[in-house]
Amino acid sequence: MKLLKHQKKFITAILAALFLQGTYAVANIETVSRFEKQMDELDVDTVFIAPGETIDDQPVWSQDGHWLAFNNMGNWIAVNLDRIEIKEAEWAGITIGATFSASEVKPLSEGEAQKWVSMAATGDREVSLRTGQTIFLRSAGLGTQFIFRNKDGDEKEVWKTDLANCFGLALSPDQKFVSLLCPSVGILVQRLP
Repeated sequence: MKLLKHQKKFITAILAALFLQGTYAVANIETVSRFEKQMDELDVDTVFIAPGETIDDQPVWSQDGHWLAFNNMGNWIAVNLDRIEIKEAEWAGITIGATFSASEVKPLSEGEAQKWVSMAATGDREVSLRTGQTIFLRSAGLGTQFIFRNKDGDEKEVWKTDLANCFGLALSPDQKFVSLLCPSVGILVQRLP
């Protein structure tokens, strides 16, 4: 069967539209990282990343959200969260994930670290999401409460420590996670509701 010139143009236009529609649909599929899949498998929302006794500053995220960096005794170290293995652990009365191994860790230059810091959404004890929700840390005796406040002002306690003073909130670029430092415990990453 021989197609006429206008039929070929019409078919080409339809195929192009279908291709673009498929590309658009694929581009809008939300990807789930390996890190997040591990959290789902363990049914945890909090992950212990690294011990905190020697960490000098709050952690910061890379722009792509795959790396988390922290200053360990004057040296910046970045950990690829998609390349860690997490196991189930207990902390502050809840089940969490704890880093069992990390296969991709790299030093980060001071210049690169400062670039990450300058682009980060951070706060010592409070950060706001684009949605109008707020995450904050409230002192509770000698411990800390991790609080999620929705845009209507309703608050939900996510967890509470008895003796750990936590601070240094940093939102991931996609605002799915927040990292923080509890010096007596370590760096934690919390999935947001």
